[in-house]
Amino acid sequence: MMSAALILNPNAGNGKIKKELQHIKEIIESTYAPLSVYETKREGDGARLVKELESKVDLIIGAGGDGTIHELINAMCELETRPLFAVLPGGTCNDFSRGIGMDQNITKAAQQIATGRVEKVDIGKSEHQYFSNFWGIGLINEVSENIEKDSKARFGKLSYYMSTAKTITNVEPFYVEIEGDEEEFKGEAVMVVVGNGAFTGGLRPFFPKNHLQDSCLEVLVVTESNVQTFWKLFLSNFSDEKVIQEESILKFQAKHVKVTTSSAQKIDCDGERKYYTPDTITVLPRFLEVIVGNL
Repeated sequence: MMSAALILNPNAGNGKIKKELQHIKEIIESTYAPLSVYETKREGDGARLVKELESKVDLIIGAGGDGTIHELINAMCELETRPLFAVLPGGTCNDFSRGIGMDQNITKAAQQIATGRVEKVDIGKSEHQYFSNFWGIGLINEVSENIEKDSKARFGKLSYYMSTAKTITNVEPFYVEIEGDEEEFKGEAVMVVVGNGAFTGGLRPFFPKNHLQDSCLEVLVVTESNVQTFWKLFLSNFSDEKVIQEESILKFQAKHVKVTTSSAQKIDCDGERKYYTPDTITVLPRFLEVIVGNL
């Protein structure tokens, strides 16, 4: 039987995972045993544990929200030999877990881990970090920064869209140059998003048909920040065209993307905001081996 380690953010889901930990452990140990449990106390603990456990277990399970999973994936991707990876969703949006088809009920997600299949999924890589869901600048970053902590606790993923409504008319445009494999853009924009997965903020607002095994990135450039523009963006999601260009929306696919801005823009990478432009982004096809649900 294969061994496993569960790295748990004890505050995830208001402590729900920790409360049900014994039951979850019993479910997973039907397939992966022994299962060791490690709790994080501060940022960086998860990455340290991944490095310590890489040669000791066959499976590492991340239990927490998007921030926890982002940290663990970045540590996993740095390893030369990687264990399997799995996710128990415990945050507000759980974008990566949704992307790999995990049930958002943690008991059912544990059952998926015990019985689920293994697949290799794409990972995005910038100059500074890896990402599973998205890389973005402009409005998407400001929306995240403007979310009030109490509204996030009360309204969950809806808080992202409440913040968008407040921010959408106040964002300042910036000059950006984007070089893709076959497409490019030069001009003012209010938002640039490079997507690897379909989910952002718990929903599929930008790239609903994106798939974690398509070996490419989706690029979105929005040049005007108003309700009409984002309504057009919503409607464009129902088109089967590979390239969609309208008055204020540009969408295209690429494997490599270079982004340069006239003034440094803070980068939102899977909800983590530490670095600034310029940046170069690429896709790493089938790079991470994970246990999936309904992928």
